[in-house]
Amino acid sequence: GAERGGDALLAGKFALGDRQSTGEALLVHSSQLVAWDWRADRLRVCKGEDLLPDGDLSEGGVAVPAHPCFDEAGGGLIFACHSLPPWRPGLSACLNRPTRLYHLPSLWEAAGGGAGGEEAAAPAAKAAPARCLTPSLYFAHMPRLSPDGRTLAFAAREGEFRSHSAGFELRTMAW
Repeated sequence: GAERGGDALLAGKFALGDRQSTGEALLVHSSQLVAWDWRADRLRVCKGEDLLPDGDLSEGGVAVPAHPCFDEAGGGLIFACHSLPPWRPGLSACLNRPTRLYHLPSLWEAAGGGAGGEEAAAPAAKAAPARCLTPSLYFAHMPRLSPDGRTLAFAAREGEFRSHSAGFELRTMAW
């Protein structure tokens, strides 16, 4: 019973073997944002770290873009980006990571314009970085544009929090 489980724990059966992990179910060592324009048959693959302006990520850190949505013009993307440290880059159920919103104004221009085939699926060279929309917030997530495209709504929290999740505010900004 319980004593046997305790013995297994003491024997190291459940000890973490990967000292780089947080013990979370998902270790993130790299992340990409992939967009497909099915009408033009083109694909854009962007490494998370290449999307951010210099200085927005700690050296060796991992950028995890999430919840992308097209902007009102349809040629750019608004997305959240989790900034994970270079050590213990776990990301599973815990939202307690610096997460900001970014806008990449021109998704396809920077990709080189090819249509279809292998060339279009190649990772894009680092182009102009996305612009941070929420530099003063610790956490900004799940961006959505209003139906008229004039207001951006998102979940946010100004400061850090002590647990895996917390109460968030619903914020808006003019778009």
